[in-house]
Amino acid sequence: MTDRLARATTASGAVALTGLGLLAVSAGLLWLRAESLRPGPRSGPLAWSLLAGAGLFWVGLLGYVGLPGLCRDLAVRTVGRHRTVLACLALALSLAFLLTLPLGLAARGAAGLPLLTVTLVVLVNEGALLLVLVWRVLRPGALPCAQFGLSWAALRTHWRLGVVGGLALFLVTVLLAALLRQVGLNPSQARLFAGVRTADPLALGLFVLVSAGVAPLVEELFFRGFVFGVYRRFYGRLKAYVFSAVYFAVVHYNPLVNPEVVLPVAVIGLALAYLYERSGSLVPAVIAHGLNNGLAALALVLETVATD
Repeated sequence: MTDRLARATTASGAVALTGLGLLAVSAGLLWLRAESLRPGPRSGPLAWSLLAGAGLFWVGLLGYVGLPGLCRDLAVRTVGRHRTVLACLALALSLAFLLTLPLGLAARGAAGLPLLTVTLVVLVNEGALLLVLVWRVLRPGALPCAQFGLSWAALRTHWRLGVVGGLALFLVTVLLAALLRQVGLNPSQARLFAGVRTADPLALGLFVLVSAGVAPLVEELFFRGFVFGVYRRFYGRLKAYVFSAVYFAVVHYNPLVNPEVVLPVAVIGLALAYLYERSGSLVPAVIAHGLNNGLAALALVLETVATD
């Protein structure tokens, strides 16, 4: 069974790469022609090839990530591969994109998404990361649970490190944001969360809960426990820090709102990875991440209200 699943996984990877190639070529040709995707004598076939490429890519990616989750031996044997981590991240991002696309289309042209909708989008994104992590890594036991270091003993031992780390991290990001503004960049996310102006207390409370509670836990499990853990174990410390920080920044990248936020997010990723490596537990990283997000959410609310 393991050999059959391994061959099917390899075939799925080939399908995903074929779809990605078709997707890239079709998108490039459409961009060069500067035409819309509406059916027409010239753009119609390219539009269909674009959709076909996207479909092949997603189906192949689903098989490449999902099939090893059915077999512990295969999951363990392939978890340390660079392409496995990339595929897991790509599947989570594409799944979140597909699920949140209707919300984005519904709000097209609006000044900003309602805060409750933004919170729902964040929940979907975190849910996609968690689903991929559980199926591909946690469920088949691809990585030892001890690697995550989540326990009551770890909480009692490392909570102070998390609090100090979170306060220090928030201070560093504030200073970094001030420096970026000095060179003409604005890493603020106030535009994305403009809905706080009209949000009721319940929506604000849910937003803070998700930002400071759900998101830190899921993202630390995925980016530090899984991504950093895999690269640290199989590729060394330097690659673990670099790749986990880059992937963490990519997930938070939004070219339509504020691409400058990538640098502070990457710095946050490096700092959280340090807390994880120093303690051997995700506990201080989760606490620091949650505290930083909570303070940032409060600052964002104050900043947005102050601009009214």
